[in-house]
Amino acid sequence: SADVDFRCPACNANTRATTRLRFRTFPDTLVISTRRIVVGENFIPKKSEVLVDVPERLDLSPLHSTGLQPGERELPAESPAPVQAFLYNEDQMMALLGMGFSSAACKRALKATNNGGADAGAEWLMQHLDDPDLNTEPVDAPTTAASGSTAPADLVQQLQDMGFSEDQARRGLRETQNNVERAVDWLFSHPDDGSTPMDSREGQLQSALAASLQEYEGEADDERPPKYRLVAAINHRGSYFLCGHYVAHILIDGRWCFLTTR
Repeated sequence: SADVDFRCPACNANTRATTRLRFRTFPDTLVISTRRIVVGENFIPKKSEVLVDVPERLDLSPLHSTGLQPGERELPAESPAPVQAFLYNEDQMMALLGMGFSSAACKRALKATNNGGADAGAEWLMQHLDDPDLNTEPVDAPTTAASGSTAPADLVQQLQDMGFSEDQARRGLRETQNNVERAVDWLFSHPDDGSTPMDSREGQLQSALAASLQEYEGEADDERPPKYRLVAAINHRGSYFLCGHYVAHILIDGRWCFLTTR
């Protein structure tokens, strides 16, 4: 379990919550793979020579989800965030006004560049001088923001390193008050808004995970006790991970049998 920042969808208050990971269902056959290859100090992969004590019986009941407990109630679905008017950076607005552009044109430039800076705004204006609506007030009501209201560049870069575009990063941070962890959750939970980096491996994996979770929607929890008995173990023999061979111990008719490729 872990304590995390949490916005309650019931009262819309920012608070702390305790999260934990549990399983609704368990497979008929449980396969556990240990980490056999590690990277040494010289950055060369090598085989890990570690003895693993494998129990004959494994009880995963502590990891079994039991649903709502007495006195608990399910949280309501999170309501969509209210649409807010775009906040124009005051310093950038004054800089563009000082260049001789109209107030409406400056607002359009700042909105188009997402308060990306006076230079970016001026470049956008030079490219759209012939727009017929350049000097028409934008649709949303103008609201002036303080100079530090934009998303910090380091937070935007963190999200870009995860595969999101700059526009997606800024939008996620704007929706979550510059909270990186919440911004990632928001971006992945709004794929219809074009926020998920579908061209990245992370986006593809997230989409596959969401699709698999939908298959279990509405299904009953697994009532079977998650208790397993060891029936086979496979080991690698050899000093180097690129050579050697595998052997197996298999429980057959109540007896442990040794199998090898040799």
